[in-house]
Amino acid sequence: MTNKIVQFLKDSITELKSQNATNCRFILDDRLAIFCGLSGANDDEIVAGLKVWTSDDLWCDYDFLNFPYFEESGECLDNDEIITESTDLENTAKWLSSCYKTIKDFDIEENGLIMQVSFDFAYNYLIDSKAFTEKELELVTNLLGNNLEALEEAITVRFGLRSFIDFYEDGLKQ
Repeated sequence: MTNKIVQFLKDSITELKSQNATNCRFILDDRLAIFCGLSGANDDEIVAGLKVWTSDDLWCDYDFLNFPYFEESGECLDNDEIITESTDLENTAKWLSSCYKTIKDFDIEENGLIMQVSFDFAYNYLIDSKAFTEKELELVTNLLGNNLEALEEAITVRFGLRSFIDFYEDGLKQ
């Protein structure tokens, strides 16, 4: 898939520079696509990013398209990069492909709202947030298995779960 994305990026740069298009689309599935478009205050930068698309009518303006986002934090999965003819397009393609692999199994609404994440993402979120030590995460994973709902609950009530872990570990010591 990387070679196809590289070719798409090259073609998009040509199309956008010749002003034959304002946005180009490489469809990945029924919700996500890689877009290349003009962005910036003067529409003078060409950017590529993984965004949500659900309508053939609403994808002509890069800045109008939504990145997938989380409602509570408002954080969006902004993964766009400025590209030019001198950009290492293979690295950009690998980056965008990696972003897609990370979120392809998420439950994402038409407007980009992320309703549910994958187990791996939730687990890595816990590692990155440093809410638990790696030992505690290993214990949580052993207790919960690959149960995404339980892990999401752990994220939501991390301090309550920390107390549970402390209680559980204390019981193991006795």
